[in-house]
Amino acid sequence: MKIESIESPRLIIRSFLKEDAYWAYQIWNDPEMGEYLPDEAKGDVDMEYIKELEELENDPDCAYLIPISKESKKRVGTCSFLLADGGDTYDIAYCVHKSLWNKGYATEIAQALISYAREKGARKVSIIVNQDNMASRRVAEKCAGKIVSEDTFIKKGSREVKKTYRYEIKL
Repeated sequence: MKIESIESPRLIIRSFLKEDAYWAYQIWNDPEMGEYLPDEAKGDVDMEYIKELEELENDPDCAYLIPISKESKKRVGTCSFLLADGGDTYDIAYCVHKSLWNKGYATEIAQALISYAREKGARKVSIIVNQDNMASRRVAEKCAGKIVSEDTFIKKGSREVKKTYRYEIKL
């Protein structure tokens, strides 16, 4: 799903492009950056998986996005949203490169996606967060998110069960 760019004070959040695939791969499959994500950390570059990621720009259901620093013009991380409940709910996700952790980018990305959802007429935004990911939990709470449910997932390539919270923000 392609969208127009979303702007925040320090970022321009644009649609994912084929050339963003390796960038996303590096983040999502890094043992440290991807610790709380469902993707498995891979030791070697998996070209088949990268080819799958190159197609994210054409996903009809999910808007995969890349936040770009206005100052440096470099990628900051990845983010996405998926429409649910007939467009009444935006399920959002965000991941910031570890070189930029603790600089407020995750909160800024989440707030920009929430503002976008509000402008498009959504009634709520949800964020699913690994229960062990205290930084992401703080982001959801800073954005007025309230825990409404718990769930689990199995990390790909393992038998490791991860617990999650579903936060909702009423718009």
